[in-house]
Amino acid sequence: MAIVFVSPKQKQRLLIFVTIALFVVILVFITLFIFLSKPETVLVEQSSQRPDIKINFEILDSEQVKNLSVVEKIEQQFSYKATDQNKKIVNGKVTAGSQIVAEEMLKNMKFSDIYVEAISPGRVNPFIMYYDKVPIDQKDSTVKK
Repeated sequence: MAIVFVSPKQKQRLLIFVTIALFVVILVFITLFIFLSKPETVLVEQSSQRPDIKINFEILDSEQVKNLSVVEKIEQQFSYKATDQNKKIVNGKVTAGSQIVAEEMLKNMKFSDIYVEAISPGRVNPFIMYYDKVPIDQKDSTVKK
């Protein structure tokens, strides 16, 4: 029979004690050297180094800037319904920069009782593929069925 000086239960207790002691030592080390240490002093000059920005405003006086042209507003198409001089109702389309300009154009053409509505640009359903058939209005006489 072998002589055993340390029982298995005592080995287990010793292992648990060593593990807990190691864990406590690590916690004390972290607490003392990381959490309780004083922060290093940083000079203000090192923390905020602002770049020196110089703007050349003389470029605004150059010939290239002076020769720039104003971009005109993109014209939009409007459909209208109005009454002409003969009291006949007229429907049509007109292209103008805004709805107000379109109405003034129609007034200059001697129309009255003007109703102007913007025609939305693009396709009715933008999710239809370009190569798919797009439904055509039944009023369009150029398409044969």
